[in-house]
Amino acid sequence: MAFSQETIEQIRLATDIVELVREYVPSLKKAGRNWKAQCPFHNEKTPSFTVNPEKGIFHCFGCHAGGDVFKFVTLIDHLNWPEAVQKLAGRAGITVKETKEEIIKRSEKQKIFDLLELVANFYHRCLKESKSAAAPGYLNQRGVTNETIDRFLIGFAPRTALVPAALKKGYTHEQLIAAGVITKTERGSFFEYMSERVVFPIFDTQGRIVAFGGRTLKDEQPKYLNTPETAVYSKSAQLYGLNESIPTIRNTKEAIILEGYMDVVITHQCGVPYTVATLGTALTAIHARMLGRYCENVTLLFDADAAGRDATRRAIDTFIETEIALRIVTLPDGLDPDEFILKVNKDGFLSHCNTKGVPAVEFLTALALEKWGKSTPEAKVKAASEVMPTLARIKNNILRREWIKYLAEKLNTTEDALQAEYKRAQSPLKGRRVKNDENVSAAPSTGLRSPEEEILQILFARPELGSHVNDDVFDNERNKETYRLFASGIPASQIVAHLNDEDARWFTELLVEERNYANPEQVLSNVLRDVQLARLRRRRQKLEEEVTAMINGNIPKDEDKIRAYNELTKQLKGSVK
Repeated sequence: MAFSQETIEQIRLATDIVELVREYVPSLKKAGRNWKAQCPFHNEKTPSFTVNPEKGIFHCFGCHAGGDVFKFVTLIDHLNWPEAVQKLAGRAGITVKETKEEIIKRSEKQKIFDLLELVANFYHRCLKESKSAAAPGYLNQRGVTNETIDRFLIGFAPRTALVPAALKKGYTHEQLIAAGVITKTERGSFFEYMSERVVFPIFDTQGRIVAFGGRTLKDEQPKYLNTPETAVYSKSAQLYGLNESIPTIRNTKEAIILEGYMDVVITHQCGVPYTVATLGTALTAIHARMLGRYCENVTLLFDADAAGRDATRRAIDTFIETEIALRIVTLPDGLDPDEFILKVNKDGFLSHCNTKGVPAVEFLTALALEKWGKSTPEAKVKAASEVMPTLARIKNNILRREWIKYLAEKLNTTEDALQAEYKRAQSPLKGRRVKNDENVSAAPSTGLRSPEEEILQILFARPELGSHVNDDVFDNERNKETYRLFASGIPASQIVAHLNDEDARWFTELLVEERNYANPEQVLSNVLRDVQLARLRRRRQKLEEEVTAMINGNIPKDEDKIRAYNELTKQLKGSVK
């Protein structure tokens, strides 16, 4: 989708980058001329994420993400460029008009979003107008109020009702298949995934419907069914209820992970609006990163049965390498979270989570001791071997030592013995390639910049000094092009949009580096002199090679070049006096 430059600049000027970033990163704090926080795009201990409000840009010295307000939104909300423009325009109250051609070119993804919204409203209307008591009766039995039904847009899918309704609206079977709501059988007929199920629309963090989950009202398996993955839906990258929970999670810095749709719906209804659920899949690193943008503490409530314990172990493996503090809670009497909170109300539910929640390592230690005991040396070895791989993945040395000490006490063994086991458990992890979702941290670059880069830093910090420089100063093409953009009067935040991703990362890092010049004009003069001297030295070196070849008789003598070489030699000697 094409947008006029005037519209883009109107949105950019209306968007304060600090205010925008703080909506996602409340911990952003002023640090001199910049603002700093832990990066929302990777896990780190030392804040290396920097925002420069004067330039309207951000840069992380750890993962090297960088750009302007539009780039920030595309990264934080997983949007493409047109979606980021539309989002920021809406945030600023600016109307972005689409031409007829732009409407025709609207992305296939947007068409799917539009269709899914229509389907969700259709299902919701079917529930509200249902002549059958089955679906409304089931929801009433589970304690779901009408207000909650409307809030979560819960619906019901009557058998064979959707396809005719969608076709009547002008949609095709192919579009319904692309949206993931129907599939074509081997017999050539069409099967609707949600047929005769209570339907829970699944929203992304932008509030767009991306898929559906359905609960059967019959005695059949599977009890719960999700629509398949599509161009807009990946179950490993979505958490049910997150869109509703984000405001509270940001404020409380805490999230509670549950197993099912109904768990989330009822806990929100009962006044705990920061619960989310996985979508029939194990917790993934993407899930952890998503939650890590908004919170510091996660409480995990999974079933106490064998399947629930396995899911909890996998979740611990996912979170253990992050900075998120994970606690595990087991509910009493085998109750599901929705049943438990309806029984004990909000205060009882939260009290149980606060008093019964245990850190991940304590949970694993208890399971290991329950399984193996500690009555024999062999039992202690087996129990330790179940916990040690998790300890080996804890990156904080102090935290890991404390947990090794805890495990030693529980096993009635020595810390030295467990430290030896830790080293053995750690060895398979050595040499493991660091992935994007692992803990990466780096301090701001303090390495030497090239003279040309230092000139650019001074010019962007003190634009009035631009008259001292022209593009002949630059030999490096990237530096030369960046200078030309500067000289044309384009602000730094706009220059980012002219660069590819690699150059944008370089540019934002260049600009957010702290350079405190007592006398910028004098520094610029010195650097320009250094650049000129470097050029003269390169020219002299080239001439020296040719003159040497002349002296050795390898090439004919050239008096002009010899004279130029001698003049350059004198000039360079004079320059260092």
